Amino acid sequence: RSTGQDFDPPVDLVEATTAFFSGFITDDSRAGGMFGPEVEVPDDASALDRLLGLSGRTP
Repeated sequence: RSTGQDFDPPVDLVEATTAFFSGFITDDSRAGGMFGPEVEVPDDASALDRLLGLSGRTP
């Protein structure tokens, strides 16, 4: 979005990536600066927005 381009990855790919990162992102990786603090997203957020929030990025 920051480049003004649309990005609409397949939901199954985003969900698989979220499952992987859910087990990979730890307090240590957040403290080390690899990931920011988790960003809360609305309950109806897209799969991609949930992944971004998990990784500490603002959707």
